[in-house]
Amino acid sequence: MSIAKTLTLAALSLSVATGALADDIAITGGKVITMGEKGVIENATVLIKDGKITKVGEGLKIPKGYEVIDAKGKWVTPGFMGVGTGIGLGEGPSGAGADGRDQKAKKALELDVTWGINPEYSVFAVSRIEGITRVATTVKFTNSLFSGQGAVIGLDDDGTVHRSKAYFNINLNGRGASVAGSRSSMWNTVLDAMREADDHIKDEAKKAEEALKPKKSKKGDDKDDKKDAKKEKPNEARDAMVRMLKGEETLVVKASKKSDLLQVIRLKEKYPSIKMVIYGGFEAWRVADKLAAADIDVMLDTQANLPSFESLGATQQNIVRLEKAGVGTAIIPSDSDANVRLIIQSAGNAVANGMSWQGAMASLTTTPAQMFGIADSYGKIEKGMDADVVVWDGDPLEVMSSPTAVVIGGVNTALVSRQTKLRDRYLNPARSPAYVK
Repeated sequence: MSIAKTLTLAALSLSVATGALADDIAITGGKVITMGEKGVIENATVLIKDGKITKVGEGLKIPKGYEVIDAKGKWVTPGFMGVGTGIGLGEGPSGAGADGRDQKAKKALELDVTWGINPEYSVFAVSRIEGITRVATTVKFTNSLFSGQGAVIGLDDDGTVHRSKAYFNINLNGRGASVAGSRSSMWNTVLDAMREADDHIKDEAKKAEEALKPKKSKKGDDKDDKKDAKKEKPNEARDAMVRMLKGEETLVVKASKKSDLLQVIRLKEKYPSIKMVIYGGFEAWRVADKLAAADIDVMLDTQANLPSFESLGATQQNIVRLEKAGVGTAIIPSDSDANVRLIIQSAGNAVANGMSWQGAMASLTTTPAQMFGIADSYGKIEKGMDADVVVWDGDPLEVMSSPTAVVIGGVNTALVSRQTKLRDRYLNPARSPAYVK
């Protein structure tokens, strides 16, 4: 077999194993919203190679062989990120289901959701053709205080896992109190788990310190060391807590009432190294200054304004007031995961209610990237960042604007979904087989 044929077969094998190969792409002539130091660049070119952004600027020379996407008169943004979802964990309401429910989980904290990702989930395509290129996904509801180890995944054909075990949820609201028996019992359970993890960190640090000290060997020392090593058993739940206490894994706390939020802030003061994010936060605006001082971000529904026992102070001014206080925010879907694409419309509504346009854009890009530890590679159009880039026919926060091109991981993705296929099938009823007698 010739060398050329061997290389061709190897390339084909690689494409089958990894999905579509990244393209060399030049997006030209657009209004580029970098979300970085360069701000907005008019009539700019974005060069993409091997799945990464290589250059951004005006008057760039386009290398030979690049696919050109004409963005003249259009807007170019980073791909948007959905949070607070269970996307990819099923295809229907049973089992983990489309909304990430798992009521039978025995060890909810240890769950690694990446084993349950279904990249053929129809919401992938429905979301990405609207400009959502990445999501944070997890089992959202369990019969436990905890809800598994969430991941950050791409909405490409493979459902690429960009960060596994990125975060986990703790219910510290009315639901959590119901599961635990009372709010006092709920907090005792959580604090006990954190104390155990904190003690483990201290023990490991002490062992490391002792290991550095020179010691005289005695007969039987090796046997004792082996016995000590055998005593240590894997403890995935504790290890997750350890990562969280060290700030390596984000803790997403479900809480909305002012009284619950104050206790969450108290927890952060007790363990300041925790990277903490509030999920829900209907009354977060009432403690906005305290959240900002504690460096706690909030994921919220900008449209929530109907009162309930947990959200008497719900208001569409929530995100506006949080921004003014300096609290980082990201937007969660108002309805179901199938409508995660509508977070863009929610961001536009936030602007209509008084939020800054730049702040609303950050809530879809840079802030969620920071929340889940991928800010070094996602959320901006800058050299070296992952090539998730969207071309829009107008201001992306305007409800009538739509993507004309969506690049995910350097691949120019087809703007096709189950919905567009149904639209095209029945666009001309006279020609559709369904109407032919």
